Amino acid sequence: MNCMYVANGLNQYMGIVRGGVYERTAFDLDGNQTNVVTATGEWAVEYNGENRPVRWSLLIGGNLENPAEIRNLPKTIFMSYDRAGRRIARDDAYALYGGHLNITQTIWDPSEPIETRPLARIGDEHGTFLYFQDGNKNVASVVSSIDIKNINYTPFGLGGNRSEWGFSSEYLDSSIKAIYYNFRHYNPIIGRWVSRDSIEVLQGGGAYSFNVNDPENFTDHLGQCPVLLLYQERGLLLVSLWKLLRYQRRYHTL
Repeated sequence: MNCMYVANGLNQYMGIVRGGVYERTAFDLDGNQTNVVTATGEWAVEYNGENRPVRWSLLIGGNLENPAEIRNLPKTIFMSYDRAGRRIARDDAYALYGGHLNITQTIWDPSEPIETRPLARIGDEHGTFLYFQDGNKNVASVVSSIDIKNINYTPFGLGGNRSEWGFSSEYLDSSIKAIYYNFRHYNPIIGRWVSRDSIEVLQGGGAYSFNVNDPENFTDHLGQCPVLLLYQERGLLLVSLWKLLRYQRRYHTL
């Protein structure tokens, strides 16, 4: 679907024209998007003093992929965080962490201490699931005792609705269809973060861009700083964008 965007001087998308329909957005004074259109509809979002979303209220339900899911959407979603900024609760569901990793019923790859990936989810009412990733760290296959689900993605993350852990091996919120990256939530419909870069690695317009608009060559496992992927014969090297700031002007308008 072709889209057109109306941006202000801060490169905040104030309006989106999708399929001939105008979708309005809004931001607070801290640069957080307070009116967010996702794959499930239009949401009003409230933030705490640390710019973390704490309440999502459904304004208009309209699932772009499965209209039958509209009637099952919650009207309000509450989120809370610990003092390290990690999301520890979503309504009545609670999460435990080991560092930045959500270890609630999830086993992570111990050989990948930084850009790690989930291996399995165990012990819930749905049984045990095994996860297999593609070369870009996206969960590409989910194996259970019942079947095997293969997942395909667009470059900016759409299409991973068949797995809790999906695009970039990050957590997909099934109700709002936003992806949680520890410090920020990412909206794959428009390929943008819903809040500003908290450590301001990218100044100006780059504060909302996802992986400097190049997700095939960059990754961001915390939602703070894009990391350049350098592939060599012996494996994968990660170079933080901190080391690439001399090229900042190149990304300034993204």
